[in-house]
Amino acid sequence: MDSALAFIDKHTSHREAFVGTQRERIPEYPRTVLREAVLNALAHRDYGLAGATVDISIWDDRIEI
Repeated sequence: MDSALAFIDKHTSHREAFVGTQRERIPEYPRTVLREAVLNALAHRDYGLAGATVDISIWDDRIEI
């Protein structure tokens, strides 16, 4: 889970905004949404298949998990 979220964070864009007097880094995709999508993919993959994986593809306009 942590590796998948770190991979997505590294390969997607971020912007910065001021919240009060502090600068805050805002990811392109909300972390809670990504965490839910990756967790769902891990929970529902077919563990009966040898070598079954969860693949993550990052495109310009979307992420496929």
